[in-house]
Amino acid sequence: MTDNLQKIVIDNNEFIRKLNILNTEDRLLLKKDIDLELTSRPYSTYGTYSNYSIPPYQTYTDLFYKHQDKQHWQNLHKAFSEISSNLVLTKTWANLSNEENRYTWHHHKDVKLTCVYYLISPYPEFGTKLENGIIIEAIENSILFFNGSIIHSIANMPSVLGKFNHRYSIVFDYE
Repeated sequence: MTDNLQKIVIDNNEFIRKLNILNTEDRLLLKKDIDLELTSRPYSTYGTYSNYSIPPYQTYTDLFYKHQDKQHWQNLHKAFSEISSNLVLTKTWANLSNEENRYTWHHHKDVKLTCVYYLISPYPEFGTKLENGIIIEAIENSILFFNGSIIHSIANMPSVLGKFNHRYSIVFDYE
């Protein structure tokens, strides 16, 4: 493993974290694109998906394909290549965590690799929560790679924190 990759093993499941992914300019441009998506195409207004309600502030799953011609999205996708090079990207979406957090337990069906990029994460302790209660920190400007079939959830922030400390994450699923 290269120097900027960290291996984490929890309950015989392997998680890999890659640090320091993008420069500040690319990160600001990603946030701008996500904010536009969340206001112009609000996914949560369209009902349910896979027998659970779509949380508020989640984009459609075509996010990368819609923005793939932009250099900052290409830079982000390139950061996944060290781990995902032999796989095919199937879905990409963004989540915004704020005072209306309603993320629930789920898994990503028929996915070999899930990658979560923590774009903005003012409180890393509200990261990716596993069924056993362990929370893997959401370290800003890092990627967490794991098997998407593992049941997990975004660790919802208390409303008082979420109101002024939004967390943005981008998910890439590979088959």
